[in-house]
Amino acid sequence: MSDKPKNEARDDEQSEFIPPIDFSSIVFPFYTQALMKLGLLENPQSNQLEENLEYAR
Repeated sequence: MSDKPKNEARDDEQSEFIPPIDFSSIVFPFYTQALMKLGLLENPQSNQLEENLEYAR
């Protein structure tokens, strides 16, 4: 068990910053994946340009 009282633990949880969700936050992951599959952006895992036009659709 934690040595902190319950109210202190709750204060730590509330101090975490969670950015608001907006349209660009939703679209950006799809945009990045499309660029990788079009071969315009390196895959961060393989550090290579990989083109897969079927997945880019």
